[in-house]
Amino acid sequence: MALHKLVVMLVVIGLMASACPVNAQDPKDAPPITGYVSPCRGGTDAAIFSWHGVNQDGLPPVDLDRRSVDFLCEDKMVYAPYGGVVYDTTGRWGGLILIDDAEHDGCIVFLGMVTLEVSGGQPVEQGDLLGIYNYHVHIAVTDGTCAAANWYDWDARDLERPVLWTEIGEVVPSDILERDAWPFVSENPARQARPVRPFEVIGLESPGR
Repeated sequence: MALHKLVVMLVVIGLMASACPVNAQDPKDAPPITGYVSPCRGGTDAAIFSWHGVNQDGLPPVDLDRRSVDFLCEDKMVYAPYGGVVYDTTGRWGGLILIDDAEHDGCIVFLGMVTLEVSGGQPVEQGDLLGIYNYHVHIAVTDGTCAAANWYDWDARDLERPVLWTEIGEVVPSDILERDAWPFVSENPARQARPVRPFEVIGLESPGR
C-alpha cells in the first residue's frame, strides 16, 4: 500500500514539473532573429548604434542587457525590415509603430516616428514604406505578440530579442554610442507605395528610450 502511494506521489510530482518549465530561456539570450534588413532605403548610406542608459533617460550607466538598436537613415524614411501585420500605430509616447512578426513570434517596435504611413490590421512586406522618423528610429523586436509588448512599456524592455541585421552580419554589441555609430549601406528593397503625407504629431515626446 505504501509503495502504491509512493508511485502515485511520484507521478503527481512529475506532472507538476512538466507543467512548470524550469529555467525558461531569457529572450535576450535566445538565438538571434535572421532575415531582417535595415529600415533605410536600399543603396543609401546608413549607420547603427545601440547605447541605452539603465534608467532609460539617455544618461550613464549603459544597459548592456538591451537588445534594441537605433538607425540613422539618409532621408529619414523608414521601410519595413521584415514582413508582418501592423498591430497598431500612435503618435503618442514618441511616435510608435508595432508590427506582429508571426514567423519569429515577435513584435517589431519602431519608436521615434513623426509620420505614420500604415495603420492597424494592415499586412506589410519587407520594403514597404512605414513613415519618417524624427531624430533616429529606435527598433526592437520583443518576444511574443505586440499585445504583450503593451505599447513598448518599461517592462517590454525585458522582452527584447537579439537581431542579426543582414547588412551588419552580426548581433551588434549594446554599447555603441551615436558618435561611434557603425556605417553601412542598406539593402532594404524600399518600396514607396504612395507619397508620404507629413503631419504634426501633437505632444511628441523625446522618449530617451
